[in-house]
Amino acid sequence: MIGEIWAEGLNRLGDWNPQAFRELKGRLTTRNLWLVVGGAALLQGILLVGFVLMLPDPEGTKVFNAYCVPESPERLLCQVPIQIRWSLWWRHLAVALSWIWPYAIAVPSVAFVAGNFTQEVQRGTLNVLRLSPQRPRALLQGKLWGVPSPIWLGGLTTLPLYLWAALQGGIPIAFLLSYGLTWGLAIGVMNTAAALLSLNLENQEKLHPQTSTGAAIGAAALAWTLGVPLISFGGLAILWSRFGVLTPAWESNLTWFGWSLTQNPWLAHLWVWGWLGGFGRGLHQAATARIANPLAPVPTKGGSYFLTVALTLLVLGFFPTSGKIHEAFLYHVPFYLGGAGLFLAATGCLQKRQTLLDWLRYRHLSGDRRPLWRDLVLGERSPWVGCLALNAALYVGLWLGWALLQEPQALGKVLVMGLSLTLSAIAWNALMQTLRLWARRPRQEAQMSIIGLLILSLPSLVVLGTWPLRTVVWPLWLALGQTWVLLLDEVVPALGPGAIAGILGQSLVCGGILGLSLRVWQRQGASEWQRLAARETAPALSTSSEKHHVG
Repeated sequence: MIGEIWAEGLNRLGDWNPQAFRELKGRLTTRNLWLVVGGAALLQGILLVGFVLMLPDPEGTKVFNAYCVPESPERLLCQVPIQIRWSLWWRHLAVALSWIWPYAIAVPSVAFVAGNFTQEVQRGTLNVLRLSPQRPRALLQGKLWGVPSPIWLGGLTTLPLYLWAALQGGIPIAFLLSYGLTWGLAIGVMNTAAALLSLNLENQEKLHPQTSTGAAIGAAALAWTLGVPLISFGGLAILWSRFGVLTPAWESNLTWFGWSLTQNPWLAHLWVWGWLGGFGRGLHQAATARIANPLAPVPTKGGSYFLTVALTLLVLGFFPTSGKIHEAFLYHVPFYLGGAGLFLAATGCLQKRQTLLDWLRYRHLSGDRRPLWRDLVLGERSPWVGCLALNAALYVGLWLGWALLQEPQALGKVLVMGLSLTLSAIAWNALMQTLRLWARRPRQEAQMSIIGLLILSLPSLVVLGTWPLRTVVWPLWLALGQTWVLLLDEVVPALGPGAIAGILGQSLVCGGILGLSLRVWQRQGASEWQRLAARETAPALSTSSEKHHVG
């Protein structure tokens, strides 16, 4: 009976999503079902035995235990005859399961998804799936539902014990619903992120057989050290502190742009689920685009602007608006976060050499091409220098707006720091893109990366060499992109002509690098067109000469 119902359900699922049907049928075999259910039952049994061993001895006389009725509220000495507080015991069991669940489900499911997608990329079977009549969205959803299905089944087998323990322990149903829905959404977001990271490996030149294992281990490590702790902390601070289940009840004073996140439970849940859903939707769209086209940019330039604004608003909203640490969050934290983000974006968002050559050839040949600035800002095959400049402007603009609301007198310093960060990111991205364009082979690309790192270290060497004269030469440091000098009050007590000179110098350096890069790009585009034109005309010339010889 159960087998017939299971088969009928799978057949209906196959009509709706064939990929999910294949994944479920291939993974939920009889052997796997016995292994998953048996393993989950064994782990639950071990946990129950451990908690049973913590119960007091009913025949004892002087027993100290937390699960018995005490003689007095201040002591753990059990009252004789010993009476066990079963509600507390069940509550602690449910709390233990609540802490174990996210790690036991999220970490292996993320590893399964990352390993499976990497294996599909490595074997080339992902291209076979692309040829199927299924839509890319259905392929992605089928993978996300089917690949970690054994883990979800194992989690479902623990649900009866968890619900029974929670109800016997007096845990509110509202907490159970909030906890389950939040973690279900969070695990879905993490699985989608793992799929996207694995799909990004498709453009690598060569993948080793151990790549899928490495991807699975890496994704599991990120989920263990970053994903699960971050969601747990956010949930405790915003959603679950008032329940007093996972921790003793405490009043969270967490605010976002002055609004207390814990004041209204409904709005708090909408806020958390809204951010999770927004990031999950963005990741899902990016992964769907990458399945449809392995060369699709992730993120797109248009999507990067929304991502920059969303992340900046999310982080800025938690900054304190008063107190002794206010100055640190006014200058230091936004500078280091923005600087790290812009540097990583400038280094990671580099077009491949062939993609850039195709765009340069298009710019050279096309007569109705759009303006260069628009192509740099929105064109997906153009260099990221224009997009990076606009993203930096969005970040600095939000930082300026926040500083204006907090301390208007800090506006000048924030503006100078933001301009310096923007110029540094533009110059670094243009320089690295030019070096990558010159690299024709993988070995040359590694050599150009080393040259770029050496160029990046030159300003630091200048700082070390002129450190004794720091109060005099700091405008030179600023001109070389060393924005952090503005955070040293003993070196730069106040903004003045030195800061203006430093920004002007940095503008000249950035303009020189950008102008030189554009000139190199244009020449490369012209030479690429000439090379292809010569290749196309060569067969025609040889054919005409052969006809003349025959004649």
